[in-house]
Amino acid sequence: MRTSLTLFSPAKINVFFRVLCKREDGYHTIASVVQCVDFGDTLTIFLTTKEDRFSCSDTTLSWNSSNLIYRAVELFRQQTQLRFYVSIHLQKRIPMQAGLGGGSSNAATVLYALNTLLQTGFSDQQLGEIGSVLGADVPCFFGLGRVFCEGIGEKVTLLEEKEEECWLAKPMALFLATPHVYACCTPKPGEVTSAYSFFDNDLEEAAFSLLPSLAQCKNKYLELGFTSVTMTGSGTAFVCRGNVKNPYLPNTIFIKVKSLFRQSGQWYLERFL
Repeated sequence: MRTSLTLFSPAKINVFFRVLCKREDGYHTIASVVQCVDFGDTLTIFLTTKEDRFSCSDTTLSWNSSNLIYRAVELFRQQTQLRFYVSIHLQKRIPMQAGLGGGSSNAATVLYALNTLLQTGFSDQQLGEIGSVLGADVPCFFGLGRVFCEGIGEKVTLLEEKEEECWLAKPMALFLATPHVYACCTPKPGEVTSAYSFFDNDLEEAAFSLLPSLAQCKNKYLELGFTSVTMTGSGTAFVCRGNVKNPYLPNTIFIKVKSLFRQSGQWYLERFL
């Protein structure tokens, strides 16, 4: 049995993001096409015989319930009733509060790794259902790279591969908490399918009202020559499309990305040690 594994933990972008209504439980019903991209974190996990250990290139991440990786390990123990310990190192690249799904991707990657190393035999669909307890974005990573998300995000339909390149733009000093953005958003009822063809994000209006300088960023990116600029998730990163070779603005990180896919039964990129 293998005892260690290194996995790529990809970021995601929302091709479009519609907020359809607010539910009685306080969550929102959404519809979105989500695409994994070839930018992300790297996670190495070892099975050990003693207590859990965690290290990260971002020293602000602690090993407690505020960390989705910690919660994923604890949840897997509860689901399997297995006694095991892990040593995990996370090389963090996905910025926080960017709408790129970094925490959810890390949690999904850990669930996949534990299922592989402990040979527990859960299917991708089952892992997605387990992961939905941790967050509505987690199940989308158990698709094959491109999915249509409904409900609060936990209902996932696999979509055909679609190759795409774009730029991610992250204003370095701007951050927003997801609950605050949802609290200010105005739902737009209607029926939305995966064939929806506009690069829209219904959370933009709320995000811009909370952080007007974020709207100014979008305008600056458009002025660089991009044909489409759309916030991803609850922000604060943007997906920029168009033939711009080397975009530059002060206090902004630009990252060129392309669509990333995986085969069923494999992760996006993995390496056994």
